[in-house]
Amino acid sequence: MARLDQTVGTADYNDIFAAATPTAHVTTVKVQGNQVDGDNETLHRGTVLVGTPGGTLKPIEAAVGITASGTGAITVSAPTVVVLAEDVDVANGVDSKAQAYKTGNFRFEALLTDPDYTLTAADLDYMRTHGILVSDSL
Repeated sequence: MARLDQTVGTADYNDIFAAATPTAHVTTVKVQGNQVDGDNETLHRGTVLVGTPGGTLKPIEAAVGITASGTGAITVSAPTVVVLAEDVDVANGVDSKAQAYKTGNFRFEALLTDPDYTLTAADLDYMRTHGILVSDSL
């Protein structure tokens, strides 16, 4: 017989989410190889990826083209937007499969882009239309 004062399980803190609704749905995506500058060869969990549906996805800054002010806009030519759910090695030059969130409510501070790129209001609106909500949180 199980004791009532015993720990049955644990829950890990998941700092990427701002709220439990909408529910975070996970999908498998193909990430384009060689998308990281410098010595870092990994795209980290929380990276915003865009691309064509069923195609190869890449980080948002590589897909929109960074302007001199460090901003850009997601265009109709890149209709899929997801948030990477796990770290993925992209240094080998070969496309990799990875898990990504296609919906959810994420902390703005937890979303990753290139340090030279800033998510714009237009980017956040586009993400919202695809089920990815972004909230400021402490």
